[in-house]
Amino acid sequence: MFNELSALAEYWQVLKKDNPELRARNAAYVLGVSELELLMTRPESEVLRLKHQPNHILPRLEALGLVSALTRNDGVIMQKTGQYRDFSIDGRVGIAGDEIDLRVSLESLAYSLAVTENTADGQIVSLQFFDAYGESVHKVYLTDQSDFDAYRKLIDEFTPANQGRNVQVQDKLATPDPVIDLDVAAFRQAWLDVKNAEQFSGLLNQYNLSRQLAYQLVDNYLAHGLDPVAFEAVFYGAAMRKLPVRMTVGSFAVVQEHDSVIKVLKRSGRWFNATQPGFSLRTDTTQIGSVWVVRKPSGNGTSISVELLDQNGELLLELNSNGAGASAFQSEWDTMITTLESRYSLVGKNIVA
Repeated sequence: MFNELSALAEYWQVLKKDNPELRARNAAYVLGVSELELLMTRPESEVLRLKHQPNHILPRLEALGLVSALTRNDGVIMQKTGQYRDFSIDGRVGIAGDEIDLRVSLESLAYSLAVTENTADGQIVSLQFFDAYGESVHKVYLTDQSDFDAYRKLIDEFTPANQGRNVQVQDKLATPDPVIDLDVAAFRQAWLDVKNAEQFSGLLNQYNLSRQLAYQLVDNYLAHGLDPVAFEAVFYGAAMRKLPVRMTVGSFAVVQEHDSVIKVLKRSGRWFNATQPGFSLRTDTTQIGSVWVVRKPSGNGTSISVELLDQNGELLLELNSNGAGASAFQSEWDTMITTLESRYSLVGKNIVA
């Protein structure tokens, strides 16, 4: 934790004065602290620590009515307007219904805050959830159609008397892939034997492989590296064909999905934006380390997805056609991706085992 909160607060104010549009997450990066630590410099009138009981708080969000739910990682931001209907808990995982379409690893959340931001356009009120590294993994913004009485009742119930500002955050260190000694043919067969995405994640854990190294080890049929610009071509191609795209964004703590035909696409500086009423997906193209076409077995045959990884090989965004009604469009999606795969192929991406 930064030892001098007052000094950190002062530097943040200077930074905001020079960069009024700078977000707290980006300001924290510049100042060398986590977003959580930076927010702790703000007074209780603006930032309240809540009892860290996400298993009790999240099911209560439905009472807030229409909200804007934001899930992000370092490269992609997904924001959806809807209601947290039918929030359920299955063991250590919380699941929100189709409007929000969210899965939460409850044990991966470490801090919960209620945040009030005073802007020129009025107050922005939100609930924010952080992981053990002090990074915000999910935010819930109230809208003009939200139930503020229900929000105040929730805050009163979950605000502890002790509002200490000290937090303990873990250092997030990149872990290099180990020196590998494995039977690539056996790994490939195990890949072909998986039945769903959950089993695929388990396979990577079993072999102690990152996604990037796993993709580099197998042949181009299972994982094919593409020029990073290819992911934009996927959106444009799907829009022109009116194909629904299932977009998945998140981290180890929270995963959010959206399934739709996206028509409004725009590049603005380093950001590529895909939007529709009540939804936005913003991708910071400078954070993309690699783009892959990935084939995995699924209940409906072979699933072909496009995955964006960051510079450390972590998943930023997954695009596929496995959402509602996908079967009617699957053949056209597969053909489109195969064509783009040929056009944007990167040669020589395999590691010889």
